[in-house]
Amino acid sequence: MKTFKNTVSLQGFAGSDPVITNLDGEKRVARISIAVNEFYKNGKGEAINETHWFNLVFWNKKVDLIDEIIKR
Repeated sequence: MKTFKNTVSLQGFAGSDPVITNLDGEKRVARISIAVNEFYKNGKGEAINETHWFNLVFWNKKVDLIDEIIKR
């Protein structure tokens, strides 16, 4: 049986600096919200701009990367 992997790519703006928490042992977690804008025209031809917020959670090694690159 083949295994499929779902991936999502989001491009947006950080709402704040990541919140990084050290857990038991060497486990770490980073939480951050990003805003992604969607631009389109509705059925009447009006330009619509919607902002969608996504809450993201990163674990362990990814936390170091998030801490380095995402700063307000």
